[in-house]
Amino acid sequence: MDQIQTLNTFFGGNINKGKQGLSHLYLTLFFTSCLFFWWLPSLYYCFVLNLPNPVSKLSLWASVLAASLYLYGYIFAVFPVGFKVVSFEVINGCEWISGQMTKFVFVPSLLFAVYFYISHSHEFYSDSVMPSLAQGLYYFHLFCGCMYLSTMRPQKHHKQSAMIAALLVILPRAIIALNFFRQFLAFAVLPIIFIAIARGWIRLTAKRIVIIFLMGACIFVVPSIFRGDFKSYSSSLDGENLHLYAGNSRMYAGNWLLMGSSLTVFDRFHTAKLLGQCSPLLVSLSEYIIPYRTFGICTVPFAGTVRAGDSNAIVTYMINGNGLTHGGTGATFLLDLYWFGGILAVCVGSLIMGCTCKFFVESMGHRSIFNGIWAECLMRSIFSIRGTYGFIYERIPISLLAIFLCVLVVRSAIKGSNN
Repeated sequence: MDQIQTLNTFFGGNINKGKQGLSHLYLTLFFTSCLFFWWLPSLYYCFVLNLPNPVSKLSLWASVLAASLYLYGYIFAVFPVGFKVVSFEVINGCEWISGQMTKFVFVPSLLFAVYFYISHSHEFYSDSVMPSLAQGLYYFHLFCGCMYLSTMRPQKHHKQSAMIAALLVILPRAIIALNFFRQFLAFAVLPIIFIAIARGWIRLTAKRIVIIFLMGACIFVVPSIFRGDFKSYSSSLDGENLHLYAGNSRMYAGNWLLMGSSLTVFDRFHTAKLLGQCSPLLVSLSEYIIPYRTFGICTVPFAGTVRAGDSNAIVTYMINGNGLTHGGTGATFLLDLYWFGGILAVCVGSLIMGCTCKFFVESMGHRSIFNGIWAECLMRSIFSIRGTYGFIYERIPISLLAIFLCVLVVRSAIKGSNN
């Protein structure tokens, strides 16, 4: 017990309670995502509308098998964690640098957010419209903010600094999300919450869990209201559909749920022939390492240009051709795995996914320069239900490189001060 108490004092927060709380919240969010994007449309059609299941049995059983093996890997995986990679002196230096950069990058982030909202007011734009430089700016801001929260020392007066840092990262994204992808805000909110819970700064209670779910509902609904998604959907119905949906709110809700189901995408395209295409699974895992567009390999036509051929891009092209100007129709990691090796690949990939996510959770219970990476991976795994398999891991190499450079700068500064 004395050794555990000493570790708690050094690392900050309560290691055991922090990891336990994070694990419970993460699993709840992950399976809520599974329910909403995989199973809820089928349940709604069968038990509320009394209509045939719009999703095939193969797709449903594949999703249940994937979720079960994911949970098995998560529960039974054991990893040695808590080992020290760099000295506390280096961690302190990374804390100072990331804190300063979080404040510095906030100004251009906020200015661009206001400009983006004003210039694109009440219009829906996608990541293909936002300049790549701006996307890089916001990701760098998130990276710095998460590193600062991950390396922050546990003194009480630092909690106010943590709240300010979180606000600096979230505020610009909240403004942009009003007429942009709603996930753009969630990509910052969830990692910050995960880090705060893992460090023991937030104790999960029933009230706080309800607040987190209400925040999630606001992230999904409020931007849609500002963008006019519901109005646009209603106006897009033809005369026949308007007749079917008139006065039938249950049918309207069922169709809305079905439009968001990624199992319908799997159902429609899992048997598609990828003639001449690279494996979408391998492309999604290596997209941020190999410049496919530059080399002109493993790409598909996309919105007048080309894009790395992951499952989202391939499905989008199969549905819309080359004329789409948005970010894509969405896919599911099941499609990546099934295209790679059938149901066996779905089983193995889901098991590996559960094991790696358990590693991310176990690694976040103490003060570390890597917590921001693991928190982002956990967040991405939740959205991979309607994304790609590589979406979970694609940013790890570039994030590790950024951390390596930061450590080099800090060590050089320490060496120079000692001399």
